Amino acid sequence: MKVQLVVPALEGFKYTRKSGCPPLGIASIASYLKRHADADVEILDGEMIADNKTIVSRISSGALVGVLTKTPNYPGAVRIAEGAKANGCTVVFGGVYASNMAQAIMQHRHTVVDFVVRGFGEKPMLRILEMIRSGQQFPEKRILLEPAPCFDEMGWPSRGWFDMEQYIANFAADRPSWNLAHGTNLFTHMGCVHKCDFCSRMGPLGGGVYWREPKNIWAEVRELVSSYGIDYVLDFSDTLTQNRRWLQALVEARPYDLEHIRWHVFATAKRIPDSIELLKLLNVAHVFVGVETGDELISQNVLKGRRFSPQLVRNGISLLVEAGIRVTPSFVYGLRGETPASMERTFRFAQELVALAGAEEVFASELIPWPGAPAWETVRQFFGGTDLLEVEALKEVWLREVVHLSPVHAREYVNNTLALAKYPISVQGKEDKQ
Repeated sequence: MKVQLVVPALEGFKYTRKSGCPPLGIASIASYLKRHADADVEILDGEMIADNKTIVSRISSGALVGVLTKTPNYPGAVRIAEGAKANGCTVVFGGVYASNMAQAIMQHRHTVVDFVVRGFGEKPMLRILEMIRSGQQFPEKRILLEPAPCFDEMGWPSRGWFDMEQYIANFAADRPSWNLAHGTNLFTHMGCVHKCDFCSRMGPLGGGVYWREPKNIWAEVRELVSSYGIDYVLDFSDTLTQNRRWLQALVEARPYDLEHIRWHVFATAKRIPDSIELLKLLNVAHVFVGVETGDELISQNVLKGRRFSPQLVRNGISLLVEAGIRVTPSFVYGLRGETPASMERTFRFAQELVALAGAEEVFASELIPWPGAPAWETVRQFFGGTDLLEVEALKEVWLREVVHLSPVHAREYVNNTLALAKYPISVQGKEDKQ
């Protein structure tokens, strides 16, 4: 039978990047199903198709349809599920949103969603496929749990599912002044030792961090080089610098003929001083740094550790600049305890850091209490158990009910911060609801 793995199109948002990064989580599931069940798999990436009606029209009758859900794309996921179910398909929801909203999804969407996967989807999708092939009746329990990845067993995801030439072209076109002719993304690990108030990024459901074997990472990089001429890799994992011993092993395991590969990574400021020499040895060209705030008191509410502060961030970014490494600073307005005065301090700090780093790219947003983040538990009561959460509504409830700030005022600071950048990044609906 046909297996179709779908990333819904993200509709109605601005400040989004071009589709330069293939969805590797979906590709990992596809590769796993092909390897273990010789499945006939197709990936429909909404970031390339850009229209959920078109995706629905391409759903095959009777297919097993897996849908990757995130908060912004969830309305599209529901529309795809409705269309797929009308076409006789078995529908499975997975991804970070489904992992954190499984009960609500099954309560409200049980007529169009057959299973919800919490955690990692490779093994659950294989079990569902085997049930369908054998004619086995589906169990009463339709929420499946796979809390941790198994990197060595899964191997790395094949890029053969994608039109990589188009992704690579989009990657280069997204930031033309960076001269990224042959870049793509990969993952080195899953999880983070911190639990920032606003973060719901996917990691092992029991906590902790899972690291890939360095030799396997370099084998994947070698394949990307030989197949697609890649010379720049964007690591979409969490904080690369949170395990210095592993980072050193990654550097030491690098083959000589891959020393030219440039890296784009995430890092917390407090780990940069201990890791700067390793970052240079790895040939890191760009670091995304979570600055979050320019206010000393507010920085203690981010949940990045007691040492986290604007001065620590300033020191870390200074080291990166001295090493010739590009920086993307990231700012969040509306943290717990935020005031108009603290937002002003954050904006002044943003001006300082953009000038210090010569940063062309800046991320800024109001705090979004994503399902799964600590902040979500504070606002969950305001949403009455619904499974449909709009990004702008999440922001507004948080700002008005928790930190007691005007959403309009917070948006002004966000937009002023974005205006500092040649390449602004944010998460904003086109129709503001303040």
